[in-house]
Amino acid sequence: MTTPLFKGGNLTINSGGVGPDVVRELARVTAENGRLRARTGLLEGLLADAIQRLEQYEKHSSTQVNRELLGLLRAALSDKTPARRGWPLVLDDCVDAERLAKEYPATFERPGTDLLLLLRPGDSVKITRNGERFWVKLTDVRGLRLEGTVDNQLVFNPDLPLGREICFERRHVYDVRRCAKNCGREEE
Repeated sequence: MTTPLFKGGNLTINSGGVGPDVVRELARVTAENGRLRARTGLLEGLLADAIQRLEQYEKHSSTQVNRELLGLLRAALSDKTPARRGWPLVLDDCVDAERLAKEYPATFERPGTDLLLLLRPGDSVKITRNGERFWVKLTDVRGLRLEGTVDNQLVFNPDLPLGREICFERRHVYDVRRCAKNCGREEE
């Protein structure tokens, strides 16, 4: 029985099964996971393990595909990757407005699910972190994840200057300001 070259989640790479399609898929997954790197160190551990196994395997094989895969994995852990150079900061410590609305329905209001599902780039949302509510202008909306730029000066969050790109979830949204073009109106 052979030891897998890489195993993580639903992805297992055996020494004989590394092909260009696997390299492309791993690159895609690595790029997407780069955005979530602030949430967990699990990916870094898996990549470090994969690099170690690939380095051992590389001594016995010098195919171009293996060199490309090793390069991708090394880049994912280096300081030169986009994930560490300007991709949105993942905020997982925002106040959960959805939970508060469920716990205090009589006194706490938040936008309804129907409005949250209509969010588009250009809209602004209000979130709370470290006791400070602030506006974020959305630049990307994917599933539960929202990305945008901080849209006002903050006092209690010095790590979030005006214009800083951040990533958070729909459950964090307290309020919504729809962009005129997203509401079907012309810009005023």
